[in-house]
Amino acid sequence: MPVLRRLSGAYVAAASFYAAAAILSAHPAMTGRAELCIRHFSDGATRAAYSVGTNLAAPARGFALATTREFVSRLNGVGALANGWLSRHVRDPAVVRLDIAPFEAILPQFGLRTRGPDSRIASSEASHHLTGPPRLGASELARIEAHLRNRLTDDLYRNFELFLYVSKATHGPWAQRMYVFRKQAAPGDFALLYNWPVSTGRERVEYNSEGQRLPSYTPAGYYELDPARTYRHHVSLQWHRPMPYAMFFNWVNGGLESGLAIHGATGSEAELLGTRASAGCVRLAPESARTLFALIDTQYRGLAPRFAIDPRTDTMSNGGVLLRDASGRPEMAAGYKVLVFIENNGGVNEVAAIY
Repeated sequence: MPVLRRLSGAYVAAASFYAAAAILSAHPAMTGRAELCIRHFSDGATRAAYSVGTNLAAPARGFALATTREFVSRLNGVGALANGWLSRHVRDPAVVRLDIAPFEAILPQFGLRTRGPDSRIASSEASHHLTGPPRLGASELARIEAHLRNRLTDDLYRNFELFLYVSKATHGPWAQRMYVFRKQAAPGDFALLYNWPVSTGRERVEYNSEGQRLPSYTPAGYYELDPARTYRHHVSLQWHRPMPYAMFFNWVNGGLESGLAIHGATGSEAELLGTRASAGCVRLAPESARTLFALIDTQYRGLAPRFAIDPRTDTMSNGGVLLRDASGRPEMAAGYKVLVFIENNGGVNEVAAIY
């Protein structure tokens, strides 16, 4: 079909260009020219490929966009391999690395966003990342509050004071938002402090700038925040992206500290809030991240229960299982009295798909 021929041709041209650009970048005399070409081509080729799908009639659009997603993935894979080659063979730190844009990062340029795993496209206002879905009424907010309360054991409710409910769903009235609840004096009551759009993980395995295959999943579950790993200024070691106002999860997975955190979006990342667009972290608008960071740091330090660790896998529970002393009481440690609860539930029904 014409679309496939155009995409396959563009892919072959892109692969050839990336390989040539990587080689040229290694030569001092060509570094400047290669840098200019790479910066223009990396963004321009992806947009051109995407426009193939958006210009089609509606019946063929879904198939074309799915094909384009695969094109972008392969294009970025070639770019990541070129980055790996540059890192190993080019000693000059001034040599540019290829800028790799994920499929979802292209969508705002066309006023579009993905909806669901089948890559269907729906029109969206340019201000979607600021306004989010239509404002929820009191009854819907009450439903979220009741849903959260029903997902908390008595121990979790009793020992935490601030609750961050995050929906990582792709659709539904609750989707891709964080709801910040403060526990009230009356038993069972919460006060909603904030309701913010977020970006959770892209939910796939992909390449970073060094050509390493890395997951970009946001696992559902219950998490505490690590009091030893909160930073106003931080840069990801794996993705080399700034993470302002980062608050890392206090979670051990397979013996390793988690790299997942809540942090502010930077640059064009803010345009993607309300969609799955992160490498696994929970992104907030910069002002929201700053507000949350200050709130937690100044008001919610204290003793919090510790989650149990499975000695067979050296993995900390994210299912809400607490570590208990000989008398059965939860073991406490200095930290934050803040519980983060992440679900793949957009509020379409009360049965959340946990994964």
